Amino acid sequence: KIAEGCDRPCAFCSIPSFRGGLRSRSIDSLEREALGLALRGARELVLVAQDTTAYGSDLPDRASLATLLDRLARVEGPRWRRVLYAFPSAVDEALIERIAGGAACRYLDMPIQHVSDSVLRSMRRGMSGRLVRETVGRLLERVPGIALRTSVLVGYPGESDRDFEELRRFVGEGAFRHLGVFRFSPQEGTPAADLPDAVPDEVVLGRQQELLDLQEETVRARNASWTGRTIEVLVDGEDGEGTWARTEGDAPEIDGAVLLPPGSGAPGDFLRVRVAGAAGATLFAEPAPSGA
Repeated sequence: KIAEGCDRPCAFCSIPSFRGGLRSRSIDSLEREALGLALRGARELVLVAQDTTAYGSDLPDRASLATLLDRLARVEGPRWRRVLYAFPSAVDEALIERIAGGAACRYLDMPIQHVSDSVLRSMRRGMSGRLVRETVGRLLERVPGIALRTSVLVGYPGESDRDFEELRRFVGEGAFRHLGVFRFSPQEGTPAADLPDAVPDEVVLGRQQELLDLQEETVRARNASWTGRTIEVLVDGEDGEGTWARTEGDAPEIDGAVLLPPGSGAPGDFLRVRVAGAAGATLFAEPAPSGA
């Protein structure tokens, strides 16, 4: 965890009320922790905060997420450094350069919440739908093969059919490898809790399911395109079904997985595997022949 607290004024979020404002850890302390994890065999570092892209803005030396990634990339052992909870308007060129250059995984978790200008304005997100689209487009263009994760909020007070259709079309473009769809739930003490024009529950449920169905089509098409490809995976462990692993585009516990035959590798092993098929978010693969 690289920081605690958040300074963003999002109308629906209660985190600042109990976590407080942003408090970043020093780069030195994070480097020491990474060194300790490396000595214990860690092969991946996952960077989290309520807003990782705000990291360092409160420190005297004005450190940044990009400079932190530079320091962590010097730690021998972990090969993957993964960034979660980026704020779309704060994804700058320096961060994109680090992802493109290998200082971070070709992966970014970036909750967009919505793309309708009116909804974003009511949410107090401080950005337009155009900025969200441009940020996604820059990432896809500058980092070929990047896996984007996002979350969206449906049923926000005042969300019209037109607002939702704008979001549905954007999700349907298939830019996101992973998508979480959440229903609005008023949080006590937040500005959004007192907003009028609540969306009926049955409408909210329908909108959530529609987006999930759209994303399922995207996942199915993408997984089909992986069949026959040879990819690199990181082994997480084994159970009665076989050896479980992940691609660079999958965060632990929240994204997809790769299922290999039992005994394919030990936790922490990086393997080259050939994809044989898929079901849902799970790929089925076998160790690739030597040299493949």
